Amino acid sequence: MGRPDRAATPTHMRGFDPVLEEDRTAGERTRASLGLTWPSVSDLYINRRGPAAGRPIVFSHGMGDDSTIWDGVVAAFPSTYRTIAWDLPGHGQSAELKDPNAYDARLSYASLEALLTVEPGPVILAGHSLGGYIACRYAIEHPEKTAALILVATGPGFRDDGARAKWNDNVRATAESSGRPSQLLGLHDDAFVIDNLERIACPTLLIVGDRDKAFLGATDYIERKLSGRPVGVTRHTMADSGHGVVRSHGAKVAQLISDFLGVALAP
Repeated sequence: MGRPDRAATPTHMRGFDPVLEEDRTAGERTRASLGLTWPSVSDLYINRRGPAAGRPIVFSHGMGDDSTIWDGVVAAFPSTYRTIAWDLPGHGQSAELKDPNAYDARLSYASLEALLTVEPGPVILAGHSLGGYIACRYAIEHPEKTAALILVATGPGFRDDGARAKWNDNVRATAESSGRPSQLLGLHDDAFVIDNLERIACPTLLIVGDRDKAFLGATDYIERKLSGRPVGVTRHTMADSGHGVVRSHGAKVAQLISDFLGVALAP
């Protein structure tokens, strides 16, 4: 899955916005500082909509998915916001890495961090599954740049080495059976997020489907950890929905997020 032809894709339509040279340089600095070999931010598929002066909200997808999972949300979202949906490396229309062994646990987060070097902040971060996990990490490491956090069907990672190893074995098996090494972005290599959840300082919304058994407990855990903060946490369990609640209930998810932000970020 290579990049689309930017010249053939009008910037007001779904696709790349022009990336300035200084933006590319910022992305290169980020990946160089992390010692990683991966596409620069100009190799990421980024779909920006809404007014340039609008409050920015970044939508990140999960492992094996792509930015289209947010299409229903973006379509129903208030036009006063600047929405930014993007594809992780090797997913959707973002560039694939030449070396399949380069996909690892750090790359997914580093990609989000690189993207946010070219977006004015503070930003609202919305993430589904893996996208929520890397959004958590960003909110922990960059509280001054995170205005609000929306976590949909998101887990906090693993503190137990055995549980982490079991998860990673499943991710590797899925990547091998599907022939998609990019799914290795879903690997976990530390307990940073689960050990530092209480450091998330911004207003947070949790959304999970009532049939998403694998992530109901994870959402319960995050809710407990965040409930003691001055800004609190808001949680909504969506009826008759599973792990793909963003795709299956896009308009409802958009309304929940919009209502939450209207209160949480009110002047």
